[in-house]
Amino acid sequence: IPLLGVNRGHLGYLCELDEVSVFPAIGRLFSGDFEIEERMLLCGRLTDQEGQVLEDDLLALNDVVIRGRETLQVIRLSALVDGELLYEKDGDGMILATPTGSTAYNLSANGPIVDPTTEMIIMTPINPHTLFSRSIVLDAGVSIDISLVPRRRSGDEPVAVCFDGGRGIPLLPGQVLHVEKSGKTAPFVRLTRMNFLERVRVKIQAE
Repeated sequence: IPLLGVNRGHLGYLCELDEVSVFPAIGRLFSGDFEIEERMLLCGRLTDQEGQVLEDDLLALNDVVIRGRETLQVIRLSALVDGELLYEKDGDGMILATPTGSTAYNLSANGPIVDPTTEMIIMTPINPHTLFSRSIVLDAGVSIDISLVPRRRSGDEPVAVCFDGGRGIPLLPGQVLHVEKSGKTAPFVRLTRMNFLERVRVKIQAE
């Protein structure tokens, strides 16, 4: 089902309409005066130490967020890209964002703004416990494996994984979260001719 964003908040980088323009747009929708723009999705699954699937068919339009379930808890995450170790650092967690989600939590965590019509995966650490840590932009065709590295002998470090801000799925030591580009896409309704860069410029000047 095609989606049409209506901004009722402050920024709304990717929203076509606001509360004033939404009613005139209804006529254009019924007359078919619009275009459809396909956006990439992320999909994920959670497996245990034996490779048995615990959670599957998890989809995200904006982002996959891995972070501690308790306040002010530092966690250590390991990230493998296509089987090769890329990242193992302490911090509050990690964001795996789509181009559509680049202007959401990723932006708040100082991640890059990406044109939503492109296809890539943005890996942004959340408050990393290091002086030198930046977002990494990956090709959309890669496979990412995230695992929790225990920092305490007890292993009692509750970590949750959220797809688009949904329910927190526990991530335990020994388990692996697999994230990659989904074969599905999300259709968005386009009513205006304003391109992404123009929309970003307008939003920045409005702040």
